[in-house]
Amino acid sequence: MKTIFTTAFVFLTFSLFSQVWVESNPVWHYKYSTISEGGFIKIEQTGDTVINGFLCQKLNGIKHRFFITGPNGDMAHDASDFGEWYTRASNDTVYYWKNWQFHILYDFSATEGDSWLIEHGTTYFECNDSSYTKVESVGTVNLNGEQAIQLNLVDSIGSSLGIQGPVNSHFGAMEEFLFPTGRNCDSTIIVEWFMYDFCSFQDDSLTYNPSGEDCEYLLTHLGLAENNDFAGTLAPNPANDVLHVTLPKGNAAYRITTLTGQVMETGKLTEQTSDLNISALSEGMYILQLTGQNGETNSLRFCVSR
Repeated sequence: MKTIFTTAFVFLTFSLFSQVWVESNPVWHYKYSTISEGGFIKIEQTGDTVINGFLCQKLNGIKHRFFITGPNGDMAHDASDFGEWYTRASNDTVYYWKNWQFHILYDFSATEGDSWLIEHGTTYFECNDSSYTKVESVGTVNLNGEQAIQLNLVDSIGSSLGIQGPVNSHFGAMEEFLFPTGRNCDSTIIVEWFMYDFCSFQDDSLTYNPSGEDCEYLLTHLGLAENNDFAGTLAPNPANDVLHVTLPKGNAAYRITTLTGQVMETGKLTEQTSDLNISALSEGMYILQLTGQNGETNSLRFCVSR
């Protein structure tokens, strides 16, 4: 009787968590920001290739950068390569190819307290040249009805590279970036790293977008026609705690959004020149969307810097 119960339990576990790593045509979106720019990074599979006898997925990243080019908040966009990676899965472990060898990216057979080497030979800012990540806890997560293993990871002390936060067995990191990112071990140096924020994932079996945001919001909205008669101006740019908005005529409704369309504030402007208190906004780039009395619209971009 005991043997039968054990066999059934193993089968149930396998049926619940048989998915380890992505299906075909995976696409990730990660928002990123710095003090002076922001945008999103899109990673997608562009093919397959064989490395050292293993069939690997080739992933390419494109960085879409949005930045202010003038005092009126004019915004420009460019796109550039952001990396090329190769991944493969074997049983419960996902590997990635770097510096002519495979490294463990995620080990979903790990238990609480386990750690693994994610890279060796890379050193940033007084850190060790061997980087480890450690499993803080193990659980499960529901991804639109699919049950997946979830590990919560923390950096090991002195690591030059790290993976932190929750990761799941279907598509990896759920907060930070998909692959290891740099760390600073020298408290006397201030380093402006990219700040990453997971937005969405999609492959042939799963679409997961917990926030419901349009992850390519600026790319799809930047080219919308704007009414030149309702241009408006704002100053200073970058701003600190107060943003001075001058309207060409009449009153206007406004809303402030992030680069991905998340609404941060809404209200009315009843004076031709109004002051907006933006002290609650974090550093970064935002869009001030104006709607006039007759339905005229315009969007002004500004940066918060302190």
